[in-house]
Amino acid sequence: MTTSFQSYQIPFKRPLLLKGEAFNDRRGFLVYLKNEKDDFGYGEIAPLPHFSEESYQQVAQNLENREFSSINFGFFQATAELKSIENKLSLPQYLHQLGDFKQPLPSQICLNGLIDAQEESDFKREVERILQMGYTTVKLKVGRASIEKDVQRIAWLKEIAENQLKVRLDANQAWTLKDALKFAATFTDIDILEYIEEPCQQFFEMESFAKITQIPVAVDESLYQQKPADALAFAPFASAFIIKPMLLKDFWQHFKSLILAKQKVIISSSFESGIGMRLLIALAAISQQSAGLDTYSWLEKDLLKSPIQIENGKISLAQVFNVPVALDEQYLDRK
Repeated sequence: MTTSFQSYQIPFKRPLLLKGEAFNDRRGFLVYLKNEKDDFGYGEIAPLPHFSEESYQQVAQNLENREFSSINFGFFQATAELKSIENKLSLPQYLHQLGDFKQPLPSQICLNGLIDAQEESDFKREVERILQMGYTTVKLKVGRASIEKDVQRIAWLKEIAENQLKVRLDANQAWTLKDALKFAATFTDIDILEYIEEPCQQFFEMESFAKITQIPVAVDESLYQQKPADALAFAPFASAFIIKPMLLKDFWQHFKSLILAKQKVIISSSFESGIGMRLLIALAAISQQSAGLDTYSWLEKDLLKSPIQIENGKISLAQVFNVPVALDEQYLDRK
């Protein structure tokens, strides 16, 4: 088996602001594994600035250092893609077999929409757009404005959507326990809520929040910040686990153990190209929970000649996996 790499650079539709720094494009690498029959497995290596522990420059210096989460992601994907070809299976079928999962695979995955607007007119416009696009689940960012404003935004959502949407709230560790409890006391629309992600600044406070309020809590950042050996033992109070495979080195071990333990696992993207999206879609097909893959829409172009299509808030597995991978070479450079 031979290994080779190419770097890539894809423009964003508009500048992306990450922790106060603006980025105009997504940069990363592809890893290619080739067997003796000249079959290729593709994987994406794309550390996310300010979120991955490793930088693009560190990865570029040693593309085979699998201690880096993004490199582990790329090699895992390339290996799985190649094994799926050798076994005449689609990528979701191969991973389903590899994990010894029992629940049959679906024909499509559902996505959650994302609402980040603060002002009423912009907010209502985003809700209408999400409904028109066929989404049934929406994620709403909270904790960036006042608690009263967040409660108002949720009320607008319920008014427009009329219970057509399941709601996921994402606080991104914005609140102290005191503020999180204040929000819970003010928030009365529990019937539309699936869960709230990372409501507290301190991890240990989230368990207290869940016990006191009985509001379902999801863990996300805490997994790749604290790197637990066992996600379920780490957060037994959690109602859902958000996994960003590009950022979590042992993502497959966590994913497999959580799925086999019948936990709710949400697959979330980190601005991957269509290559990395293939693995995320395959994992989401196994988890069968609405996935957070909205970052793909930020890309102006893609490494795939035929970009992944989202229709009615869903992605067809046949559309993604029943055709050979064809790369758009204009965004690739030989390393």
